[in-house]
Amino acid sequence: RLITNKKREKIMSSYLDNPVFVCGHRKAGTTMLVNLLDNVDSIITYPDDSGFFYRYFPRYANDSYTDKEKINRLCDVIIKEKLSEVIDDIDCDFEEKRQLIANQIDLVGKVRNYAKSNFSYKEILLYFIDSFKEVFYPESNATVWVEKTTSTEIYAVELSREFPNAKFIHIIRDPRDNFSSLLSGWDKKYSSVNDTIERLLQSTIDRGLLGMKCAKNNCEIIGQDRYKVIKFEELTSNPKDMMKDIASFIGVPFDENMLTPTVFGRSWYGNNFNGIKTTSPTSFNVSKWKSRMDPYYAQVIEFYFKDMMEYFEYDIEYTLKETQLAASNFYKWSNFSTEFSDK
Repeated sequence: RLITNKKREKIMSSYLDNPVFVCGHRKAGTTMLVNLLDNVDSIITYPDDSGFFYRYFPRYANDSYTDKEKINRLCDVIIKEKLSEVIDDIDCDFEEKRQLIANQIDLVGKVRNYAKSNFSYKEILLYFIDSFKEVFYPESNATVWVEKTTSTEIYAVELSREFPNAKFIHIIRDPRDNFSSLLSGWDKKYSSVNDTIERLLQSTIDRGLLGMKCAKNNCEIIGQDRYKVIKFEELTSNPKDMMKDIASFIGVPFDENMLTPTVFGRSWYGNNFNGIKTTSPTSFNVSKWKSRMDPYYAQVIEFYFKDMMEYFEYDIEYTLKETQLAASNFYKWSNFSTEFSDK
């Protein structure tokens, strides 16, 4: 059924003007948080991690690519590749999965038919989200939409200007637990994209520390009325109060479904690498870093993250001497690990 321009404008004013961007480093709880917002009538939630702000933006948000190349990137990488991974992992029967795949194909078709030329990344993102709603949730009366990419905090200041009503929820985690979670996935995932564990640690330092600094700075720049920082530890230990607070922050009624993570309304059992299935936020991996990794890695992390850890009230375990020696040893690897090092 065709949607008139007047009706589309009404729909846009009711929800497209009110984005909620979920931010944070990988394995910090971002997927759990976005899945807690999945099965809520007042929200259109794009599932899992859309990848828009690292697979499309900023590289494809300029004149270096044609409109067709930009649309192809969105369809082939974001919708086909990334969304296929999400649908494949959903625990549902054959018919339900068949319908999700059919909807995915329809979404690709709608995005490929985007008629505007010389469009901005904001315009195509809004069209992408609106097309997603029309295909997957055509009867929804949502008032906000939610998107998660594990790098959005880096671009939050720019996004806050482009989307003047946008809210940001940035979830942070003790960086030692964060790295121990990444490390637990070394054999299953991260060894295929990192040559050594030290490389994975360097990535955590580079990206994780940047994220925590963004959390602090964005609150000051954008304002706490629009930028909210929450802790993984608090969300998992007291989910009901935290989700009530989040609902109030983004301007929607609290819903009991916010206590159960889902994807397209189907149960989500967590994404930890231990294979432990969960049906609600759980703190079983909170403050477990001591038993999950060598102290050396924690000492390196404390050397780099100390100021941010203290700012966000994470306890420091090691002495200045211990962290300094660990950082020195880590540099022995770092110094010879890059192309232009002192080999």
